[in-house]
Amino acid sequence: MPDTFEYTGNKPGKITNCKVGDYVMALGNSIGRKLVFENKDKDNISISEIIDNWKTP
Repeated sequence: MPDTFEYTGNKPGKITNCKVGDYVMALGNSIGRKLVFENKDKDNISISEIIDNWKTP
């Protein structure tokens, strides 16, 4: 399976009604890992704000 890059900002994940992650990059079958990219429309955001946002379904 080749690497893929997909927009997922409109799709709920495994948690009902939770839309965390704007893009997902799947790194093929040989690696079997995914990277999640979260975009924010803010000039400044702290790491703690990002982590709190991920934890809030």
